[in-house]
Amino acid sequence: MTKHLFISGLCGLALLTACGGSGGSTTATAGALSYQDPAGTGFRLVRNAASTDRHLVLDLVGPSGTQGKGVAFFLQADDAKVSWVHPTGAGSGHVASGSVFPLGTAPQLAADKVQSGRLQVGCFQKGGTAATLGSASILSVALNLHDNVAKGAVSLAPGAKQAVLLAADGSLTPISLSVGTLSAQ
Repeated sequence: MTKHLFISGLCGLALLTACGGSGGSTTATAGALSYQDPAGTGFRLVRNAASTDRHLVLDLVGPSGTQGKGVAFFLQADDAKVSWVHPTGAGSGHVASGSVFPLGTAPQLAADKVQSGRLQVGCFQKGGTAATLGSASILSVALNLHDNVAKGAVSLAPGAKQAVLLAADGSLTPISLSVGTLSAQ
């Protein structure tokens, strides 16, 4: 009888080991970033089709029909899980201008700064008439997933400082920036 219990115990241990169990809990490592676009039609960050599993490109789009000459905003991301990078992976800095605001020749008024997971971005056209916003990208930013990140939510939110639009008349107008849901899968 004791021999049968011993053999049964060994078989159970072998089965547990073969199925990946170790008696304790294990955390799965993420291999991709998943992003759910925010609802609405205001200023929002939407997933760009150029995104890959580990490189998420987000385009800033604005409310259709709004006129402006530039935008500035702040974003906060969990820097233990993701890093701000250039959207194309090849450029310098952390922002790529879209097709809405003509930046002209150097010096261009597109700038960014990253510190402790906080991204500060400004993109402004030089002179000319105000651009009319629609579905085209105003600018793009991107995040890369770090190695060995546990699956789960990744914080991404507008910063505490106000986002602004440089309006057609040259005034700064506060805007609300909508950000979607980010997770490591």
